[in-house]
Amino acid sequence: MFSLMETDIAESPLRAAVEDERAGAICTFDGRVRNHNDGKAVSKLSYEAYAELAEKEGNVVIAEALEKFNIIRAAAAHRTGDLKIGDVAVFVAVSAAHREDAFKACRYIIDEIKLRLPIWKKETYVDGGSVWVNCQSCSSHAHQHVADKGDIHTRWHTQVKALVPETRINTLVDGFGRKHTYLRISVTDKCNLRCFYCMPLEGIVWKRREELLDFEEIVRVADIFVRKGIDKIRLTGGEPLMRRDLHLLVEMLSKLEGLNTIAMTTNATLLAENAQRLKDAGITQLNISIDSFKQDRFQTLTGRDDLQRVMRGIEEAQRVGFSQIKLNVVAIAGVNEDEIIDFVDYVKDTRMNVRFIEFMPFRDNDWNVERVLTYAEMLKMIGEKFQLVPIETEPSAVAKDFSIVGHSGTVSFITSMSESFCSTCNRIRLTADGSIKSCLFYPAEVSLRDRIRAGATDADIEEMIMYSLGQKPEAHPPAEEIAAEHNRSMIEIGG
Repeated sequence: MFSLMETDIAESPLRAAVEDERAGAICTFDGRVRNHNDGKAVSKLSYEAYAELAEKEGNVVIAEALEKFNIIRAAAAHRTGDLKIGDVAVFVAVSAAHREDAFKACRYIIDEIKLRLPIWKKETYVDGGSVWVNCQSCSSHAHQHVADKGDIHTRWHTQVKALVPETRINTLVDGFGRKHTYLRISVTDKCNLRCFYCMPLEGIVWKRREELLDFEEIVRVADIFVRKGIDKIRLTGGEPLMRRDLHLLVEMLSKLEGLNTIAMTTNATLLAENAQRLKDAGITQLNISIDSFKQDRFQTLTGRDDLQRVMRGIEEAQRVGFSQIKLNVVAIAGVNEDEIIDFVDYVKDTRMNVRFIEFMPFRDNDWNVERVLTYAEMLKMIGEKFQLVPIETEPSAVAKDFSIVGHSGTVSFITSMSESFCSTCNRIRLTADGSIKSCLFYPAEVSLRDRIRAGATDADIEEMIMYSLGQKPEAHPPAEEIAAEHNRSMIEIGG
């Protein structure tokens, strides 16, 4: 795994992440800030990164090292922000059966991180001067320098127009100062499964095709969002692969300048036959919803006997090589808590992550507080078999992430009910029928579709987006109040 850190790098969790009983050697490297460079006295260093791209390429480097060298595990982290003399800027840990393999892989990872990642260093000198030493001249013309650096950095030039991230101003700020960088777009309300926590047994009327935003409308709205600060889009549903020719929408979105990541959440029933096409079109991250490995329970939960199709989809996603694959498990007391350990066992020796999601209340989904299996309860259950070590994540992350000591897989928890993360929320949603929802649990919506079809300008759409953000509450109400509110069901909003 590779991660960027905005605070001091915690070396112990990274070392723990590569521990393995098969290892005869563990090689670690930490690169530190020194007080001089080329005869000039240095007072501090500052690192800036295009985070989404850096983390993506960093994990590619780790994957390459695992394939190229006879090693067991590898992990690395790089600091961003201001560093003082003596601070660790980069840390790498590699385990292998033999020390020579560990040495070679560690050196490879260090060199490739320096060569390939869009991370730039500014040296500040004791005399008050400063220089971007990884640039060929000043950062205000960074996009030209990226092109000048040759083939490796030219790949980034096609996706970003500025070297320093803050030159792109995010204007998607709500009334509580939260910046929004993540847009979740539902492409359909239809699904081929019938999970009770997502879809009510009665009262759902599928939208007609003309009620949904078409691809051109979706891309137009997405482009406005991206220009205002969105850098990640996730496609959801319903089941997004129920939308015909979805890969064409992905290709259209992948051309938006400033958009770094296109992800998708799927139930994987249709994934095996579509995985390669989606990856080729531009999907890099997949979340796969699966709540049981037991065939009879899966059929009870979903109303369909499709577990084997889902498992084939997961296998194909791994074969195709998406940069990130997460399994989403809605954990429900009295339903599937006996499979928590099974899911950890399934991912422990892969590069996948399993995310346990606390059961959330939506319209007619049979929620009550006794059925909520909390983060603390699940952590205790897993801790009886595995040692979990917290992984530092960005402030806006919804999940609490953990490495599994001695294994490559990771475990996460989404704690919407027991420990909300509203204060750092950076998400906004666009429903399949063209409404903006600023909060998953807030019933209010702003409909764009009819205004767009009546000739709304981009400025009109921007105004409606900002109005919706202005209505976003500081936090969602207690779970019992959410359950009593008249909100759309999860399938109507978009997962």
